[in-house]
Amino acid sequence: MHDDAEPELAGRASATLRPSEDPAKVEAAVQAIFYPESGCVVRLEEGTVTADFRGAAALKKLRDQARARKIRAALRRLLLARASGSGTTLLLNRQALAAGVLALCEDESESPLGPVLLELSSPDMEGVADWFAPDPRLGVSRGAGGRSFRSRSRPTRRHDTATPPSRPGRRPGPSG
Repeated sequence: MHDDAEPELAGRASATLRPSEDPAKVEAAVQAIFYPESGCVVRLEEGTVTADFRGAAALKKLRDQARARKIRAALRRLLLARASGSGTTLLLNRQALAAGVLALCEDESESPLGPVLLELSSPDMEGVADWFAPDPRLGVSRGAGGRSFRSRSRPTRRHDTATPPSRPGRRPGPSG
C-alpha cells in the first residue's frame, strides 16, 4: 500500500478494568493509542474501557510510534501472524501506554495488569500490514487494486576493501 493511501479499517481497543486500578489511568492508557484529533471516544462500560474507531487515520499515532521506535517489523509480524480471515488482534502493554510508549506483547503475561486488546478488521489485512509497516524484504508495497509502489530504498554502502592491519605479535620477516 502506498504510504499515503489508507486501507479500509475498523476496530476496537479494550482493556479490562481490575478492581485495584484507577479507571482514569486505564482510560488514559487506551486513549494513548490515538491522536486527540482522531475523534476516538474512550468510555467505561461494565468494567471494560473501550474505544471504537473507523478508518486507518485513527491509528496514525500507533503507526508513527512504531516507526519512531523502530519496531515496524515486529508490528508487521504480529499483525500477520495473528490474522484470521478479515481480522487480527494486537496486544499492547498497558503500563507502557499509560506512559505514552507503544510496547507490543506476544502474549497477555507480558502486561502484568493485562494488555490493551486492539482488534482490527479489514477486507485486506495484508494491505493493513503494508500501511503500518511495508515489508522491507520486498522493497515494494501493494496499493489499491494490487498495484505496486516502490518504496524508497537507501543506497547500499560499500564495505572498506582495505587490507586488514597485521596481527599484533607478529614480526616482519628477516630483512636482507
